[in-house]
Amino acid sequence: IRARLKLEEGEDVYCLERVRYYNDEPFSLEIAYIPYKYVEGIEEYDFSKVSLYDFMATKGHDPYNFHRSLIVQFPDERVSKLLGNMKEPVYRFQYIGYDQENNVVEYTHSYIRSDKSTYRFRI
Repeated sequence: IRARLKLEEGEDVYCLERVRYYNDEPFSLEIAYIPYKYVEGIEEYDFSKVSLYDFMATKGHDPYNFHRSLIVQFPDERVSKLLGNMKEPVYRFQYIGYDQENNVVEYTHSYIRSDKSTYRFRI
């Protein structure tokens, strides 16, 4: 994680995990890793009420540019349980977010139920 965030040994990382719901069912699991130096005080916020990116913008380090990848995989036991005992493959989006000064400010895995979503891409 530190390598993806381009951090030195000993630099702190904040991890924010959220399960998002649609129609009272778990729909996605997001696990975001953020260099703490860019978001000091983040532990004081309730992200069920505040947008992560809005908070990061108040610190001047909201993601501006992204490198994204999509992997289709079977969920491990923990992800399966958090997504309602999902047994089918899930979409796993991996994001690396950069702020306007090209600092890496986010490394996120987003697991999304494949039985509840469809994606179309134009290349």
